[in-house]
This record gives sequence, C-alpha cells and structure tokens, in this order.
Amino acid sequence: MGFKYYDKNTGSYVPMSIELLKSDGVSYTAPSIKQTFEDILKQVSSVSSSVTEKVDGLSNQIGNIDDFHYTGTNLVEKILNALIQRRVSVTDFGAKGDGETDDTAAFNKAFDMGYAEVFVPAGTYMVKGLKVPSYTRLYGTGKLSVIKLHKDAPAYSHVITTVQNSKYIIFENLLLDWNLQKTNNSISSGPNSSCLNITNSQFVWVNNVHAKDAGLHGFDVTSPSYNSLTDTEDVYQPGGSKYVWINNCTAMNFGDDGFTTHFSEYVFITNCYSYDGNGSAHSSGASNTNGFEIDDGSMKVWLINCVSKNNCRGFEAKAHEHAPAAQNVTFLNCVSENDIRSFDFRHIGFHKASDPESKTARNIMASNCTAIKPIFNDRLYAGMTPRALVISAYKNVNISNFTAIGDPSYDYKGNPAIATQYKSRNITFNNVSSSGFKTAGADIYIYGGSQKSDFV
Repeated sequence: MGFKYYDKNTGSYVPMSIELLKSDGVSYTAPSIKQTFEDILKQVSSVSSSVTEKVDGLSNQIGNIDDFHYTGTNLVEKILNALIQRRVSVTDFGAKGDGETDDTAAFNKAFDMGYAEVFVPAGTYMVKGLKVPSYTRLYGTGKLSVIKLHKDAPAYSHVITTVQNSKYIIFENLLLDWNLQKTNNSISSGPNSSCLNITNSQFVWVNNVHAKDAGLHGFDVTSPSYNSLTDTEDVYQPGGSKYVWINNCTAMNFGDDGFTTHFSEYVFITNCYSYDGNGSAHSSGASNTNGFEIDDGSMKVWLINCVSKNNCRGFEAKAHEHAPAAQNVTFLNCVSENDIRSFDFRHIGFHKASDPESKTARNIMASNCTAIKPIFNDRLYAGMTPRALVISAYKNVNISNFTAIGDPSYDYKGNPAIATQYKSRNITFNNVSSSGFKTAGADIYIYGGSQKSDFV
C-alpha cells in the first residue's frame, strides 16, 4: 500500500505518492518536488559558473589580493589609500639612469600624475632641468640617486626648481649635480644655475639632499627675481617662499653660495654642511662665495647646528644697496672653520659716513656659535682680512656664548678678531671667548670716527 499520512481536512489517510503536502492551497507531490529541486540546482549551477568566470576575470586584472598590502578595513579602502599615496618609480615612465640618456620627459610624466611620490632608484639621471609641482615627494636612495644636468641643458638651468606658487613638496635622499662639464656653463645674477631652487613656494621640506658643483647656489630659497636695478631699500620683491625647512643637507664646490635665501621668510636651515666654494660665479680674486648667506629681503630665518668650511664668509646676513636687508635672523650652534670671515652681518651701501643709515638692517642673534681659525684666502677674495665676527650697519645685535679660536702661529697682520663698525648700533656681547689670535690687533675692536659703532 505504501506510505500514507492522515489528512485532517478529509478525515482520511492519503497515499504519499499521490500528495506529499499542501501549502496555501497548492498541493505538492513527490515527483513535483523532485523536479523543482532539479530546476533550482540548474539555476544555482548557472549562477555559480557565471560568478566564477567573473571572479577569475577580476583576479586576472587586479592580481592576487593577498599581495595588496595597503591599509584599510576592506578592499575599497585599500584601493583608495593606494591611490592617495601613488608611489611610482621614475623608471616606470622610461627613465634609464644610465648617465647618458635624457630622462627629463620621464620625470615630467611622473609629475603629471599629480599627488605622487616619485622614487628615483640608484643611478645617474640626466635632465635639462626639472620643475616639481605641488603635492609631490621626490626621493631616492641617497648619494647613489643622482640627478644631473644634461650636457645640452640651457646655460641658466637649475637642476631642480619648484613650480611657482606651489606648496607641499618634499625632496629627500638625492644628490643634485649641476655638471660643470656641460657644454654651456654661463651664469648671471638672479635666481638661476642652482642645484635646488625653491621659488615662490610654501611648505617645502628638503632632507638629506646633496648639492654638487652648482654654477651659482647649492640651495636657494627665493622669489622669482631679485637684485633688480629698479629695487630700493623699501621694495620687497613679491612671490617669496615661506615655511621652508632644509635639514641634513650638504653643498660643495659651488660658484657663489652653498645655502642662500632671498625675499623669503620662515626658513629653517638645520644640521647642514657647506664647504669648498670655488668662487667661479665671480671675478677671480673677488669671490663673495659664502657657506650660508641670508640675503636681500629675507625675514625670520633660523640656522641651527650648521657648519661652514673653506669659504669666503661662513655665515652672512646681508643685503645689496638696492634691496632691504635680511632681518630677524638667528644663528644657533653654528661653526665656521677656515673661512675668511666666519660671521659677517652687513648692509652694502650703508657703511660710509656719507651713506644713509639702513632702515632694515636689524635684529640678529648669534648664540653658542664658534669661529675656528679664520684665514686669508686670496684665491677667493684677495686682501680681505680674516675675522671671527664683523658687524656693520646692523642694529639690535645680540651675541652670546660666542667662541673665537685663532691659530697662534698664523699672521693676522694686526687685524682684530672681532669688530663692530660702520654705523652698527645697539650691540650686546655676553660670555665671549677669544683665544689664539696672538698676531691680531685686538680680540674685540669697536671702531670710532665718522663710521663709528654706538651703544655696544
């Protein structure tokens, strides 16, 4: 008889082969249930096959998800974080780094991505001048990642400059070579021919970058133009840079200055070394080639833990006669060794008795600084007398914990080790030590006469 079940509605037993169950007025038999399961199984198999094909295709396009290491709680977040970081190598865009190929176009393609971190692997990358835009980090492996001017680069090219009116740029772990062997090494005054030129830019960080053989400056923080003959002491060039930090960098064998600033403010130069300026940007024997120069129109500049060696002037705050003087400059824990003038604060054109007093040369502080063995150096500047410190035309100068160390066997020809002169005013010396200047005329000399220094 087979299996039966009791149907409450009819009050009788019904064979299961005839009717298995009834739901919402629909009766189901065993054959119909079997057929329904078979139909559903076919649909599920079809969907499974389609999904597998799509997943396989997606996997082929994006690769192994397990190899995707960016942070995020899900794949979408990981992809977004990856796009934000956009780390690329310049070699991805065709750069060779072989010391011969012009790699300028490859760098420009990498910069055109926008918001990119561009890696420069070890190698020598020849360029005809790079312009780095906002929101870019350009970084390498250190001195093995060399960016060098191509032999056919234009005469006044920088190795690297920032795009004007840019912001949030980082340079890290690179060697920049201006290439003294290139075809045309002509330079002129103004912002040109530097290894790294930061012009009209804000929030720029430079760390562990080395500038070699610059035609003019190793590092220049500046406005688009300066030293114009139309300038006056009252005119500040527009477009200066702001909020720039240069840290742990070196400049060597430069034509003018290792580190310099013009018409810029809030500049921090820390833990940097500037040495062996060659003076090639000037006439022979008249090379004002400085380790660190805070020049025309600069304001609010700090130099901390820096060293200058074998230059004309080690640390200088100054201006030309046709520009406002650098002001509010602080030197902390800085050392000059074998420079002609270790520390020199002056405003050209405001020295002589017939010159007006400078309205802008003011507010200099030097603390815990050391001058070691200043010397004559006729190769750079013939006849310039060595000094540990000179103050000219500046007002409100505070010198504290200053150490001047001379060479007892050296002929200083009767010149003073430290001098204040040329209308300088309001100068405070506190805890100054001077030793070893046996042939100097004085350890500290306050000049009088028509160009006298007052209130010292």
